Amino acid sequence: MGRNEDAQDRLLGMFVDMAYADARELSEMRVGACRCCYGEGHRYQFTTLEWERYQEAHEKALRKAEAKGEEEPEFDPKGGPGFTLTREPNPECPECGGEGKPRVVFKDTQRLSPGAVSLYSGAKKTKASRFCEAFVILA
Repeated sequence: MGRNEDAQDRLLGMFVDMAYADARELSEMRVGACRCCYGEGHRYQFTTLEWERYQEAHEKALRKAEAKGEEEPEFDPKGGPGFTLTREPNPECPECGGEGKPRVVFKDTQRLSPGAVSLYSGAKKTKASRFCEAFVILA
């Protein structure tokens, strides 16, 4: 078999991999609850860590107001703690109308199938965005 035939076979194999590849190995769209879906009164709901930081910020504001002899700010619990972005949207939510909030999830590219490898051409993170961009060859 000559060098041309080897190259042609490799090229044909690459196109076959691309044709049968599942692009969901690289990224997918997931829809979860919005911040108001399960908050008290359908108000903004915090994650547990956000809630702790929110309470700490309020306590700091209280101490600052007390030290200055000013009126103490009232605590607004909004929708409370407990937000989980993987929870199903609430069909009764007035904010998202039960549609939830979509988000793009990029997959770990260390364990891709040959087909997915043939689609993937790299990723970059820009300064302007906290998200990565994945570059995919669309067959």
